[in-house]
Amino acid sequence: MSSFSRTIQTHLRSLEACNKFLKEENQAIFRVKVINSRNKEEIMLVNDGMKLLKEMLMSDGELHIEVTIEGIGLLIKKEYAIVEGECKMVDFKGWIGDERLEFEDLMTTLDDQLQMNIKLKKPGVIFPNLFIAL
Repeated sequence: MSSFSRTIQTHLRSLEACNKFLKEENQAIFRVKVINSRNKEEIMLVNDGMKLLKEMLMSDGELHIEVTIEGIGLLIKKEYAIVEGECKMVDFKGWIGDERLEFEDLMTTLDDQLQMNIKLKKPGVIFPNLFIAL
């Protein structure tokens, strides 16, 4: 498990890496929805809007993150339960085009797709657990 703030920061770093390394036609879109379990209030943000969540104190609720990379047909949906400020992933779904892939298969396929669509000057981490080296 990871704290709510750390989970948001991890995804912000992924967004920054995508903006830095992906070609313009393959930019990433991060859609984030936070649901507070106390009052069922929803906060929805896109891309840099996630920065507003870094300092937010969230005790209990849900965190939904959807990542799309244009041009390669990538869609990732993650769902976290937030309990006492800690995020625990409860669901992960990934697609490339119409094909749904499990996490390991998605990472392998994603590695191949990104190799063709990046402007990489030096090795780096684009997504958590995915190191790209050319």
